[in-house]
Amino acid sequence: MEKMLSASRIWSSRAPRVRALLMSVLATLTFSGTALSQQAPVTGVVTSAAGVPLQGVRVRVQGTELRAFTNANGRYTIAAPPDAVLSFTAVGQKTIETPVGCRRGIDDSMVVLAFLVVVVVTAYT
Repeated sequence: MEKMLSASRIWSSRAPRVRALLMSVLATLTFSGTALSQQAPVTGVVTSAAGVPLQGVRVRVQGTELRAFTNANGRYTIAAPPDAVLSFTAVGQKTIETPVGCRRGIDDSMVVLAFLVVVVVTAYT
């Protein structure tokens, strides 16, 4: 009986430590799940089929209003969650859709369309 009583005293003295450890593990798991779903910067270069950087290509996260444009060197930076799909669009080029996944750098090459279906130009003075 003495041995069982002493074992329960030891466990009861360790109970606050065990509870604190379990709570910290639970909190870590909760916040890491939230951190994984947050947006992270995705960068890359958009080129033509010949390897020339394309300027003015619209890079958009599908399903959102997040978008960016490539600079003179074809580079872009956009914030996107890991489960997002990036859409690359330019006049005269075939649209590309690329899933982000775990990648933080996405380089794409666009192909020229054989013909344009419809182009509407509106000018205001």
